[in-house]
Amino acid sequence: MKDSCPYCNFVRLLIVLPAFIVCCFPAMASAVREKMEIPSEPLTLEQCIKIALTNSPKLQVAEYEVKKAEDDVKITTGRFLPSISASARYDDLRSVAAQGPSNSDYLENRTRVFRLAATQPLFAGFSIFSTWQKAKLYKEIAEIRRQFITASHILDIRTSFLKLLKSKEDVRNYTEAVVRLEEDLKAAQARYERHFIPHVDLLSTEVELADIRQVLSQAVNQTNAIRVHLNVLLGLPPSQDIYYTGNLSDFSIDASLSLDECTRIALDKRPELTLLEKQVEIALKDKKIAKYKFAPRVDLSAAYNQYKTDYKFDLFSFTGPYSPDQKNDYWTVGVTMNWDLFQGGSKYYEYSKTLHEITRLKEELDEQKNFIYAEVKGYYLDLKEAEGRIDVTRKTIKLAKENFYSAQKRYMISLGTQLEVLKAHEQLIKAEVNVNQSMNDYQIAMAMLKFATGGWYPLGGSSSETYLTSGLY
Repeated sequence: MKDSCPYCNFVRLLIVLPAFIVCCFPAMASAVREKMEIPSEPLTLEQCIKIALTNSPKLQVAEYEVKKAEDDVKITTGRFLPSISASARYDDLRSVAAQGPSNSDYLENRTRVFRLAATQPLFAGFSIFSTWQKAKLYKEIAEIRRQFITASHILDIRTSFLKLLKSKEDVRNYTEAVVRLEEDLKAAQARYERHFIPHVDLLSTEVELADIRQVLSQAVNQTNAIRVHLNVLLGLPPSQDIYYTGNLSDFSIDASLSLDECTRIALDKRPELTLLEKQVEIALKDKKIAKYKFAPRVDLSAAYNQYKTDYKFDLFSFTGPYSPDQKNDYWTVGVTMNWDLFQGGSKYYEYSKTLHEITRLKEELDEQKNFIYAEVKGYYLDLKEAEGRIDVTRKTIKLAKENFYSAQKRYMISLGTQLEVLKAHEQLIKAEVNVNQSMNDYQIAMAMLKFATGGWYPLGGSSSETYLTSGLY
């Protein structure tokens, strides 16, 4: 027997090698994206978009989905390459009892076996290639979904920002209304003390002032709620005190494209259609993969084997003692073909299933086109209706202001009543709120129409809007 262990170093290598590989090729942990610092000055819409693109967890989740799809492509690419494996075995056989002639294989010995094998697929019915193409399509789908999520998130930010501006305008209008009514109440109090007006006129003014204060309180609360929601959309703490700046009048009012042009752009750029087209391509790849399963699989394999047995005692023959130790080193190279000839018809029905899936997706694609047309038309009509309302409300507010000041003058010279002043004031407040509402409805309809046509840029707009569309579709 040989006391030395010639394979001890090899065994140690097998133990150390996996750790060495892990150290040399660690899993690349995704770097944590650094949060954008919030500027101290008030935020505009464009700044809000930039912050959200960096800070929003929702957008980061979509980006990691793309990275996962990229890894899937790398996984399927590796299937084109040979697979290499290594195995080792060590046996220590010790005899407990033996009678009569004993087989030398069952004498006390130590066996060491090492095998290094490589397998290269030569033909698998092109299923490996089709699987690789599917992975690339899934990566494209993940990228399109990321872009769609980014665009929809920008739409949410834009609509929330517009609602915030509208709510702030309402707060300003109601605050001015409270100031006007407080002045009217002082004037009414003085006239009542001089017995120029009845007590009911004074009470009417107080009731109107109380109502406007309640509406103002509701508007302030709504403004704060929208601000908190906007903080969340930007990936900021809800309680963080952020001031947003802007006016509804800062946004352009220009929708120059016709309904047919908007529909054409939508059918060309909408990501839902692109996703369905990619899914049809994937279904076609599944069809090929199911078809290729009828073909045989051919693999080329090669292996290096080392087998060694060390016996504790020597054996004896007529010529004297001799060592029964054995050592074999050999190579094997071969080609293997596997062909499943029958599996109960499962492969046929799997192929038939892909045909039905292709037909279903094509029908869904046609249905989606009709839905997009109806959606674009609805937003386009909303846009035109709001555009017409803007002109009407702007004219109405001029008339309401003129009517209010006229009623005040008539009241001061005792030609009008306090009720007429309050009625004119109510109409003025309503006209101011209607202007804000019409401008807000127009900008939201514009945003929805731009989103429905596959992006922001088709309809033009301010310079900030141009930035929002870069790289989305």
